[in-house]
Amino acid sequence: MGRILGIDYGKKRLGLAFSDPTKTIASPFKMLLANKNHMETIKNLLEEIKSYEIEAILIGLPLHLSNLESKLSYFVRQFGKALEEESQIPVIYWDERLTSKQVEKVLIEGAVKRKKRKQSIDVMSAILILQSYLDRTRGNPHPL
Repeated sequence: MGRILGIDYGKKRLGLAFSDPTKTIASPFKMLLANKNHMETIKNLLEEIKSYEIEAILIGLPLHLSNLESKLSYFVRQFGKALEEESQIPVIYWDERLTSKQVEKVLIEGAVKRKKRKQSIDVMSAILILQSYLDRTRGNPHPL
């Protein structure tokens, strides 16, 4: 049983989370600094996850509230396509609207200081994106 890797993509940082092997719970993994070159970032990412059995990669797709793709969506899709080609692991895109705002609100309500919030928001967003996918697709071998 493989895991799903969840990614909150950003031009500067990628938040990473893993599912458990039963694909029930999302857990934090780490924050990875992005390079200006997609291939360097992908190389570093694949090095980080090489000891895990990954069966799919879920990348948060930033959409506008109107359901239209944002400017960042283009970069996410470029990154995802290159990652899928390089890793030979299927990439799934998942609506990530407002996840960073939700995470930031939770951290503020939890009295987490601004510096600490900045350090953890990417990974927590990856957890939220992945958990929403796991909850939505639980028991469905062919997700949406």
